[in-house]
Amino acid sequence: VKGKSKLTLSDQIEFLFNIIIIIFHNSRDFIRYCCVGLVGAAVNTGIYLLLNRYYQINLQVASLMAVETAILTNFLLNNYWTFKQRAKKLSLFQRLINFHIAAGISGVFFYYLFLVIKGKQDLQAKFDNFCYLFYIFN
Repeated sequence: VKGKSKLTLSDQIEFLFNIIIIIFHNSRDFIRYCCVGLVGAAVNTGIYLLLNRYYQINLQVASLMAVETAILTNFLLNNYWTFKQRAKKLSLFQRLINFHIAAGISGVFFYYLFLVIKGKQDLQAKFDNFCYLFYIFN
């Protein structure tokens, strides 16, 4: 490609410098967002295990309670830590409802995925027991 840039070397360096500033400025929010996601996953898993294994609450109820707790935890951490510097046009309650709807959509998907996976494990265990009993009695 032939041609000559209309940007001076100084303009090009400034442009690259501004890209780096933008990337690292936004990465702080992104890193915080990822940390909140990890905390949410830990809260979800921890609450589920506590409710299901320790308190013997059935897996469907324990899973729903764990997802709800993780959604609320993620909202609070994102609101007061990740995005605390951003201007807020909506009230706290309206932001909570919006976040809850968005997270709830994925929460419902993962809840059903969890039930399907858990159901297949139960079916596999039942099938294994059946095969074992068939083997013993034959």
